[in-house]
Amino acid sequence: MEQQESILQSFMKNSFDRRVLPGVGEELLAKELNMFDVTFLGVGATVGVGSFLFVGTYSATIGPAFILTNIFTAGLILMSALCYADFIKRDNTCGGAYSAAYQHIGEVRAAFLGCFLSMEHILGSALAARGISKLIDELFSNWFSRHIKGYMTFTSPFFYLYPDVVGCIISLCALGLVSLFNVKKVSTINNCCCMTNLGLYILITLVSGSNLNFDNWNLPPSEECGQGGFLPYGLGSVFRGMSKVYISYLGFDGIANAGSEIRDPQRTIPLSMVVAVIIVTVLFTLNSFTYTLVWSYCDQDIDDPIPQIMQNIGLDIMKWITSVGLPITMLGKLVLFSMADF
Repeated sequence: MEQQESILQSFMKNSFDRRVLPGVGEELLAKELNMFDVTFLGVGATVGVGSFLFVGTYSATIGPAFILTNIFTAGLILMSALCYADFIKRDNTCGGAYSAAYQHIGEVRAAFLGCFLSMEHILGSALAARGISKLIDELFSNWFSRHIKGYMTFTSPFFYLYPDVVGCIISLCALGLVSLFNVKKVSTINNCCCMTNLGLYILITLVSGSNLNFDNWNLPPSEECGQGGFLPYGLGSVFRGMSKVYISYLGFDGIANAGSEIRDPQRTIPLSMVVAVIIVTVLFTLNSFTYTLVWSYCDQDIDDPIPQIMQNIGLDIMKWITSVGLPITMLGKLVLFSMADF
């Protein structure tokens, strides 16, 4: 009986144990990231998979109103970003959700939150690795998937059709990259990937400009196109799609998680996070605007959306540019999820 009471007392004590903040000069990590690095950290961890790979799925299930879904989701993300900014004001060593929970509500409850955060980063890494391997496979005319299917396939609905060996190798390489270099060098790699990403966004928008067709926002009702118009699947599809589009913004909190490695975090993190969310929102909205105008939402290639549309509008060279450029843009996301901290 006494032992049970001791265990219960220990559990209750640990439940309310709070994180002790380090004193001045006791930081364990070098503060090497400036505002430019931090802003691109948030952009690099966010853009990629959702904006390039899932855009076909979003367009096919929501229609042209996919633009509104992006904007509404961005509003929720911005409110979350402001919450993280408040965490930093309270704890300038690290603004991650786990760190803030540990400090303010106790260890045990923070541990549950840490499990969910771990799942978020695992999901983000898996999505990025899967996206890169899929693009590489498409680039080589599905050579990898054909040969892997010849050796092993899965029939369970909980697994993909075959083990993604290429994605696994890419993930291990990303982990090795993070282990070999310090945060500043990894940040430089991410900055290069981000610049490639921004350049690809701008290039796709510019070359698609002459192919914009506003008739794609006013298609007649049909079995394939739903009710037609700007809201072919009703206003409800806009809000239902927010849970899917939210995946596109997965990773924006990477800025707060790196608080212990940022110079002047109380000033840099709130400003960088808001700027990063605005940049990502503009990019996603511009991408959805261009994508839904260039090609009909009811005739989508959800497996390889961007390169396929470039080919459909007669820009074969852009198909190859996007096929090669997209894996590079998502490499930064994979690297950042591999170095995730709470």
